[in-house]
Amino acid sequence: MKNIYALPDTTIIRTQGQDVQLAANTFGEGRSVYISGIPYSFENARLFYRAIFWAAGEEDRMKIWYSENDNIEVNYYPATGKYCVVNNTYEPQDTVIYDGHGKDTKMHLEPNGIYWFDFDEQK
Repeated sequence: MKNIYALPDTTIIRTQGQDVQLAANTFGEGRSVYISGIPYSFENARLFYRAIFWAAGEEDRMKIWYSENDNIEVNYYPATGKYCVVNNTYEPQDTVIYDGHGKDTKMHLEPNGIYWFDFDEQK
């Protein structure tokens, strides 16, 4: 959006010209994040993910169903008790993933690899 301006206590994180593209603010017990005009990329998707947790005040819960590598996603399916780890690239990737208990596991993933796990058996 054009002509967005920030209140005095807002932290401006990114601008393009005169346009605010990324800003964060706290007010009372709440937090807000403004994102606009940032193109899609794996890195920017991670930025959006982190912004949601920050705005909710739940940063400590971010590393549940999480990958440290921006190119890798971790998806949990509660109805089946299964989760998968997906390499979204055409290159091999290494990462550390975190399951629903926050347990970390190092992984090597082949290009476009999808790896399935039974979460209920890992408790």
